[in-house]
This record gives sequence, structure tokens and C-alpha cells, in this order.
Amino acid sequence: MRKNILALFGIVAITGCTNLKSFVKADAALGRVIIYRNGIAYYERNATVSDQKLTLHVPADKVNDFLKSLTVVDVKTGQALPVDFPQPGHSDANGNVEMTVRLPEAGSHQLRLSYVSEAPAWKPSYRLMVDEKGKVALQGWAIVDNTSGEDWQSVKVGVGSSSALSFRYDLQSIRTIDREMLRPEELFAQAPPTGASTYKQSETVVLAELEPMPEDAPPPPEAAMPMTTSRSPGKRALNKSGALDSLGGIGGGPGGDGKFDQLAGVLRGRKDMVTIEDYATSDEEKTNSKARASRLRDELIRRGVPAAQIQVVSKGVVPGHRGVRVVQGATVSAPAPAKEVAITQMEPVGESHFESPVPMTVKRGSSAMVSIVNSATAGEVVYLYDSESARGNDRFAFKAVRFLNPSSSTLEAGPMTVYGKERFIGEGMSDSIPGNATAVIPFALDRQVIIEHGDSNQDRIVSLQKAVRGVFTAEIQHRRKLDFKITNRLPQATTVYVRHVLPAGYQLITPAKSPANSIERSGDAHLFRVELAAGQTKQLTLEEETPVERSLDLRSGDAMGLLRVYLQAPNTDPALAQALQKLLKLDTVVAQHDEKIQSLRERSTELRVRMDELHAQIVDLQALRTGGELLGNLKAKLREISDQVQQNTLKIVDEQEKMMVAKVQLADGLSDLTLDHKSVASR
Repeated sequence: MRKNILALFGIVAITGCTNLKSFVKADAALGRVIIYRNGIAYYERNATVSDQKLTLHVPADKVNDFLKSLTVVDVKTGQALPVDFPQPGHSDANGNVEMTVRLPEAGSHQLRLSYVSEAPAWKPSYRLMVDEKGKVALQGWAIVDNTSGEDWQSVKVGVGSSSALSFRYDLQSIRTIDREMLRPEELFAQAPPTGASTYKQSETVVLAELEPMPEDAPPPPEAAMPMTTSRSPGKRALNKSGALDSLGGIGGGPGGDGKFDQLAGVLRGRKDMVTIEDYATSDEEKTNSKARASRLRDELIRRGVPAAQIQVVSKGVVPGHRGVRVVQGATVSAPAPAKEVAITQMEPVGESHFESPVPMTVKRGSSAMVSIVNSATAGEVVYLYDSESARGNDRFAFKAVRFLNPSSSTLEAGPMTVYGKERFIGEGMSDSIPGNATAVIPFALDRQVIIEHGDSNQDRIVSLQKAVRGVFTAEIQHRRKLDFKITNRLPQATTVYVRHVLPAGYQLITPAKSPANSIERSGDAHLFRVELAAGQTKQLTLEEETPVERSLDLRSGDAMGLLRVYLQAPNTDPALAQALQKLLKLDTVVAQHDEKIQSLRERSTELRVRMDELHAQIVDLQALRTGGELLGNLKAKLREISDQVQQNTLKIVDEQEKMMVAKVQLADGLSDLTLDHKSVASR
């Protein structure tokens, strides 16, 4: 019987035919190859079979890919055909595994086979042609490598990329599952178990208790017990599972914080759901609202226990239970009604597919360039200022080409060679460009566009959350201002794009008087377009802000300055404004007294210097006979300046006393000021 043997994965040649002359190679020819960027290639073959059997020789190291991806279909009927193959270890001398496709009936059959196998990733390469009128032409090439071991003769070759995942998976090995061996227990004399009444009950593991029952409290009657009971409810020590038996009162008491820390450590180590149960007393029956349990939950979250790990429930009044306890697991509640969810089908980002329109030949062990795009497209020569990238420049803008991807497929990241006026003018490197998207590719640094930049920061209080003894917890709006002075030294007009990446958590504020004509996105960056005439200079200002939480000590000058700006806002709470205005006035008084003290001290220093000069002059005149009148004048001046120094000293002491009184008043006001949820109260 004649056999048709098809070499798969392009490594093993077609062999073993009993009648080679009657074998038609076109019946088993490779018709299509698509190479992907994730290290695989898709192969498609056609075979004509007339003896109900097609034998495939597959390299042993490719069998798993083959079993994972092979499809064999009868072209006429569309029927999928089965394949049989030997178990591992049964390969021929060439290291190939023989697999057989069996046909259900005799006659001539046209089969189509497809599969994937490992292959080198293709590499993109691009050309950009720019003419004097600013028109752009784009050429794209895919470099493919034929390492399959067979010639691709008159094959349609394509390339592609997508978000599809690819991996190795063992499907050839035989898997055995170990099962447990059970043996009969040959017990002939065994006592029966003790009988008991039945009730539905599940076991609860208690991790901790707060405000636990007294040791001498009687156990609750069974009829009044909740649906879950605790394991070893009477113990008060650390149990075997590492749970805490008791934490004392909800307030913690002496050492309470340490016990909260200990419980938080236990829960962080468990990583499973826990429930905080709040039991009310008869007096609290109508008012209990999980306050204790919620407070304990907040304490645990503050100590690093994930909020999603903790559930709070109110148990109401249960005889024999009071306070709060932490138990293992989550309370099961009735499922919420199903909601209608709209599902939007989305194509993978970065999907691309290019295929040669005509068959081509790629010899084994050789490579080829496959055209993937060749089209004129909208574009222009611009400048790109990028000081933030690893290879950016903080002084000059790069000459660049801005163009539109004319295809609907993503252009993979690769090098771009730029030509202009039939000459080479530069090279650039692109990231992936989505279909029909615009890209800006820098290719030269001619230093014709100069940028001078600087930045400044400003903080502004948005809201005051809490204040304790003069230390505020405030939400601060931190604003950063970036200034770019852009100068065009070219004799003609040009366009400059300023690239800027917003830091995480920041929001861009578009200035009202910005010279940027438009704002575009490029990956995680913003591009700000600025039009410049020949020799023109423009200023571009960008502002971005982010909220931060900060503690403000009103004893510091910076905090007082922020509060003064905050109080100028029209929506400030009147009670808060009144209390803060009083404190700010006292702070101003302290500053005024301090300024006067410094001025008086400087004056006293000047007077003492003058006194030293007069004293030296008096000593010199006392040695002369003719200096009597002048000596008297100098002594009078010395006495006058000495009196001024004494007066200044008294004034300094007086100002110091006044400043001390103002400081005490300020400190007292700060201590009395308590802010909670935007309300001010005096304690």
C-alpha cells in the first residue's frame, strides 16, 4: 500500500513512499507561514490522500507544540480527523515520532493541516521619506529568518503580533494519579457511639474577645445559643491556632495598644476572612449599632490588616454574650440580586497582521525582507523637546518627523531611517504605533530650537481635617509650575512639541493663557504643540497639582503663612475662621514685638560702638592742655548716649515681656483649639 509521508515543522523531508514517481509534491506543499513576535510561527499545509492514511513524522522535541495546536480537516466535508501516535520513548533513528491520520472511507481526500511551532521573532525596519513640501512616505519591512530546515517554496509569508499568549505544555507524557488505598477494619467487638439529639450547628473558632463574660457567669442555655458556638469558650489564654482569647475592654486599658498589635499580627499572618461580632446588652438593645466592632476594625486596619479581610456584624442581644469577639471566617449573607452588566468586546491592543500579496521563496538557513507597508501618509517635519527621557536633551529640541500610521495594524517598535532630498538625514527609534495613530520620531539634533526651563512649587490648604493642641492634619494641594522659554533660531517658521510626563498622582491644569495650540498624548506623556515664527520666542507655562496630607504645627511660620492664604477663601467655616483669625493676630503681635526687639538691639549695638569711640577720644584729650572745652562736650555726649543705651535696654525688656505674654496667649489658644470634622470647639 502506498504511503504519503508529510514532514511537519519543516525539519524532516518527505520519505518512505513506495512509489515516489506517483507522489505529487504539490499535494503536501507548505502554502502559508505567519511569523509572530512572541516566538512562534503558524504553518498551513495541504495534502492529497487516496489510501485512507496520512503518516506524519514530527521531531520529538516538537510533539507537545504539535499536540497543542494541530488541526486536520477534510476540506470537502469539514470533518476533523483523529491522529494516533506512540507513547513517549518510541521515536525513530532520526529522533522523529510517527503520527498517523486515518480517514473514515476510501477515495481521494484533500486535507488541510495547520499548527504552530517555535520560530525566531521577526524584526521590523522602517523608512521615512520627507520631501521639501513636507509630504511623508512610509515604508515598512519585516525581517524573517527561515530556521525550519526546509525551503519555503512559493509560500505566502506574513508577520503579525497580538496580545495572544504562547507557552510550552506537556501533552505527550503519560500521567498517572495516585489513589488512596482503603482496607477493611476487622474489628469484631466495638462499642456503639453515644446517642444524642440532633441540631444543625457549625464550629466557630474564636480568635479574640473584648469585654468578655466573667469567669463565673453561667453558660447560656442551649435554646438561646447562636447558630455558631466557640471552641473552648472558657479559656482565656493564647490558643493553639495563635488566636488571642481576651483583649480586655474595647478601650484597651493598660497595655491595650500592645494587645491590638498582637491581634493585628495574628490576622496579618492568617490572611483569611474574619468577622467581628458585636453583642449588645439589654440596655443597648435599641441603640447598639456595631460601634465597638467598628472601632476595633479601625484599630486593626491602622495596624496593617487589610480592610477586605474584616467583616463587622451586629448580633444584637444574645443571652450569655456581651461585648465584641473576633471569629474565624465570614458570615454568609443572602446573595444580592444579579445585576445586568454590559460587556464590551474589545480587540487586543497592539493587534497587527501583514501578509505578502504574492507567494515568495525563502531558502532554508536564509532570511528575507517582507514588505509590510508602503504608502504616502500625512506628516510634517517638526521639533520635539524631550528633557525627561533617558536619551533626552534639556537644552535643545530634536528635529523630528510627525506622521500618521496609514495602516489599521500596529507598527511594532523598531528603527526608522529618515531620507530627505534623496539623501540620508537621520535615524530614529519608535515605540509601537497603533493603527491610524500619530507618532513623533526624533532623528537629528541641529540645535536650532533652544529651550530654557525652570520650575517652582506652591502649597495651598484645601481643607483642615483635624487639630490637636495646635497641630493640624490638613489636605494640601501641592502645585508645581513649569516654565519653558522656547526660541526659534531658524529663518523659517516651525512647530515645537514639548513632551512632559505627569508624575503619578498629579493632575494637569491647562493655563488659560498658554501658547500651546493643542495637547496630544504619546504613551504616558503629553505633547504640547507650540507654533513659532522665524526668530520668535514664546513662553509655555504648565501647571500640575496633587493632593497630599500633611501635619501643620502652627508654632512654625510656614504653617501660619498657609493658614493666612486658606482663610482668604470665601467658603471657610465661620467658626473656624474666627478661631484661627484670633491665633493669627496673636502670631502677628509676637512677630511685631520680635521685630522691635531686634531693631532696639541693633540700635543699642550702634550706640555702644559710638560710646567706645567717645571714650577713646576722651582718653586722648585728657593728655592735652588745650582740650578742656572739647573734652567737656565729649563727656556730655558720652553721658547722653549712655542714657540712650539704658533706655533701649529697658525698652527691650518691656518688649520681651509683651512678647512673652503674647506667646503664652498663643500657646494657650493653640492648646485649647480642637478641630474635628471641620468644627471648632474649646475644651
